[in-house]
Amino acid sequence: MQSQTYEDLSFEALNTPLEDWRELFNFMTKKGLKTLFDAGAGNALSAQVAQAEFPDLSVHAYEIVGDRMAALDLPNQQLKVCDLMLEPIAKCDLTFLYLPTGPLLERILLQLPHHALIAAVESHGDLFDRLDECCELVTTIKMHAKRHNPFMRIYRYKVSTPDLRQKIRELSTSESLLQLEIKDSDLINGEYIWSGDIQGCIVESSGIIETLWPARRFSINDVVAINKAKWPELVLQRRQGLWRKIIVSPVALKETPQGERIKINEN
Repeated sequence: MQSQTYEDLSFEALNTPLEDWRELFNFMTKKGLKTLFDAGAGNALSAQVAQAEFPDLSVHAYEIVGDRMAALDLPNQQLKVCDLMLEPIAKCDLTFLYLPTGPLLERILLQLPHHALIAAVESHGDLFDRLDECCELVTTIKMHAKRHNPFMRIYRYKVSTPDLRQKIRELSTSESLLQLEIKDSDLINGEYIWSGDIQGCIVESSGIIETLWPARRFSINDVVAINKAKWPELVLQRRQGLWRKIIVSPVALKETPQGERIKINEN
């Protein structure tokens, strides 16, 4: 499963500005922190500021779009072009996150040790809510950049026993045909159970799940099971847009994009 990126972002939207990196690096210096992992580094301003102004700090800047860092010559910093859905993160004193919620964020969190420090900038309006679930807030730093929240937050990560919400998040990061089975009802068909791909889905802090295949939003309370795909070929066809819902019970049905329901031959 590979990462998706926003290649048309403006420089200001993509990058945390120099002033905010200076604020964070001053915080690190006061706390005796020496290394920073910048997940999705953009143009690697983090590494540029460290190279020019903070010789005692080392930044591991990982970025999926190589052109964003191609012209940089930063001999004391660690720049890497890679897909963080495929490559392990760098183990550093502080991990910097300016990411939307979803499988990439979950994969990064799964690799952090207990009590790891995180510096987070709100990306799409729900990153802080997600981190509030699994971290304790240490402090905040006022930002110069215009973001969803005017403060950068420093968190301490807490590894916990996985519940259903965390289990779904962990499974969403891997390529698979695993299916969520969801209870539903309508006036014509009454109660039924349909299946949606767990790969790539997002579990919001509110308990709402958003699947990619099919594109649906529903409560985690409606999930009744996680199972292997009963009809793998239909699941793959649905990812190509040929089907919408796959209904598993009480009658096995496949739903066309126009809403027509056709009985599945189970023989």
